[in-house]
Amino acid sequence: MSFPSRTSARVAVASRLSAMSVAPPQYSAVDTSGFDTSPSSRLPRYSSLLSSEPLASPISSTTDTTRAQHTFSVDGDTKATPWATLKVFGSTSSLQVRGGENVTGSVNLNLESPQSIQSIHILLRGRISTSSWADSIYTFLEHTVPIWSKTSGSPQSTATTPSSKNDGKLCGEYTFPFSIPFPSVIGVSRGRNPSSQLFSPPQTFFERNSTVNVRYELVVRISRGKLRSMGRIKVPIVYTPKIVPSAPSFLRQLAYRNNQPIPAPRVDTTGWCTAPVVSVHGLFHQKRQVEVECTLSLANPLCYM
Repeated sequence: MSFPSRTSARVAVASRLSAMSVAPPQYSAVDTSGFDTSPSSRLPRYSSLLSSEPLASPISSTTDTTRAQHTFSVDGDTKATPWATLKVFGSTSSLQVRGGENVTGSVNLNLESPQSIQSIHILLRGRISTSSWADSIYTFLEHTVPIWSKTSGSPQSTATTPSSKNDGKLCGEYTFPFSIPFPSVIGVSRGRNPSSQLFSPPQTFFERNSTVNVRYELVVRISRGKLRSMGRIKVPIVYTPKIVPSAPSFLRQLAYRNNQPIPAPRVDTTGWCTAPVVSVHGLFHQKRQVEVECTLSLANPLCYM
């Protein structure tokens, strides 16, 4: 009994693998005319579709995600009814913001006595930590949005006591709604170069046993005059970017449109990401040395959910 040589066996395996084509599903019932090759084409929100959380009705015409209200009180206030609270809408389990969404909520004041409120600001902050040392924390995002200031006039109170009788001070209940777009790009300076380069904000990353993490937080600052401490509310935010893959290669789109087999990597080189060849050595029937070359090709674009 004769066996093929190592070279002929390797060529035969490689030729059979390269000739293989995968037949796509039937798309006859779907109108595939007019493929959109733009990478900005809107795709389904896979994170929402695959989420185990129940979908809820939108809170406004511009919000289409699962929402739940989270309430946080001002730091250092131990009263049953704190004088300042922050209400933010997020997922049912955490204060999560996805790419392209707004941070939506309100700052609420419950002032039992007249107080001099100078301004209210909200800060979106992003930090990356590379070790447990304090000097290893780098702030790459600080986006401050003014919510209200004394120069803009007295806000309308829901209480019965008008604020005009308090010499410019606020007394009663006030609500300051806000909707802040989460920045889609950030400017980061490298080294001594003062100019900034634009990058997409990184995803929140935090592991219990890792010193490297990426964190975001929402900070409310309430200025109460020179002799009063500033009211502060700080809460963490979980940010998940929205990744839109680019369109498939032209030959792959053409195969879908004509209901044809998908072109192999040797035919459509731009439609596949081919890894380096891996050689596997072994014994055939415990007697003869054989070698098989394996090649792995993944379809482009390399974006999977």
